[in-house]
Amino acid sequence: MTSFELTHVFPGVSVPELFAALTSPDHQAAQDRANDIERREVIERFEDATRYRCESKIFPRRQLPALLKPIVKGPLELHEVVTWDKTTDTLIYETTPSVMGGRSKIHSSAQIVPDGSGAKRIYKGQVSVEVKLIGGRVERSIVEDMTRSLEIATRTTLAFLGRE
Repeated sequence: MTSFELTHVFPGVSVPELFAALTSPDHQAAQDRANDIERREVIERFEDATRYRCESKIFPRRQLPALLKPIVKGPLELHEVVTWDKTTDTLIYETTPSVMGGRSKIHSSAQIVPDGSGAKRIYKGQVSVEVKLIGGRVERSIVEDMTRSLEIATRTTLAFLGRE
């Protein structure tokens, strides 16, 4: 298992404004375009005064790392469930890649807190790939990809909110 923690600052963005963007279908579509997601199939999206939940299948355009191609059949597809208990100001992400028969999982959380005149997202979690010999390398590769994707997502969010 490989742990990670990433922090992103959103100057001039309030905590409620950031949550509204992060749970907006229009914002998600903008992030998907920026991160080269071919398509997203929303299975369920629910929101009320106390919680938010969105379950999706995500189909990235990018290919799998070369070291995985010999052991993986089929294209990369992700099953993602995002939940937000609005009393905690924390989003929970459960992501399961379709490849490797469920032997890889990404569990993460994003806490949104005030930061000076803006907001800060503290994104942390663990990546687990249960494949002998190469699991650790694959986990680190996933964290590197997530780091790049979240940097793009941060810039996309700031642009979406007119704060670039």
